[in-house]
Amino acid sequence: MNGFVSKPCGRPQLIQALRQVLKQAVSGLEIQSALKGKIVLLVDDDSSNRAIVRVYLEYQGVQVMEAEDGKVALDCLGAEVDCDAVIMDINMPGLNGLEAIKSIRAYPFLHQQIPVIALTGYSSDASMKEAFDAGVQ
Repeated sequence: MNGFVSKPCGRPQLIQALRQVLKQAVSGLEIQSALKGKIVLLVDDDSSNRAIVRVYLEYQGVQVMEAEDGKVALDCLGAEVDCDAVIMDINMPGLNGLEAIKSIRAYPFLHQQIPVIALTGYSSDASMKEAFDAGVQ
């Protein structure tokens, strides 16, 4: 992953993380136009969390695709879905975020270099180390 955002997240933290991973060095007044048209794959098993993050992103002009777990996210990326970044929950049933990021980084056809932001309620030093060990850049 290329960034971390702790749950519950606010719009400023989420947008700042997205700007950083997309390397958008813009002023506050230019944020919306800089992110407008970008496509983000949002992966979270909690539909309420997805709804909140979707609203934050859409307000900035970001197009949002959703997946409820790591398997669905990999299926989307494997189907050559075009997106600019992934925002992924770490703790999900089935294929969790760490397992999904390992798969993304292992296979070039799954957008190996795509920026990934971890969205997690568990941003301790230990969980961040585990994420880096899984393929965080």
